[in-house]
Amino acid sequence: MKYIIGVLCVAYFPAYSFAEQLLDHTNTAVPSVPKSIGSNGEYTQVGANEQEQDINFIHLFLNVSINSNANEDLVAVKQSKDGKLYIRSSTLKTLRLKMDEHIPDNQWVCINDLNGIQFKYLENEQSLNLKVPSNMLTGYSVDLSSQQVTSPHLLKMKPLNAAILNYSLYNTAE
Repeated sequence: MKYIIGVLCVAYFPAYSFAEQLLDHTNTAVPSVPKSIGSNGEYTQVGANEQEQDINFIHLFLNVSINSNANEDLVAVKQSKDGKLYIRSSTLKTLRLKMDEHIPDNQWVCINDLNGIQFKYLENEQSLNLKVPSNMLTGYSVDLSSQQVTSPHLLKMKPLNAAILNYSLYNTAE
């Protein structure tokens, strides 16, 4: 019996210390979800100050490409029940689309209503392909004249001769 208890203690302490490492001690705040269903089972408007009601929208996070140039970030998109897609004005500006100056950055813009823009939503790939005319895109430029092509310090360095040997050994027994 003494040996069984000793074996259990030896097996328990390493398992306990390993499991203790997996515990989360960061004390992060857990977001709370506001109640949106009333006592009668119907959806209710939450909040008193102009919060938008998202009951009729599906929230999506899509890979957006403009003229076959993929964006590296996911973009928040809302899809209405009638299939229209909405993107925030600030996000469209980040994607280089020209937007009216008087449209607030936090306003959702329906891309179905933007004239001249063609789009294709691929649900299986979770992507949105936009075809935008060049006159609707903001220009950008890269200034290479102010940067040195190669640092003089790097030009003074002597090359290093090296070789890499990579091998694998396999053993089979019959």
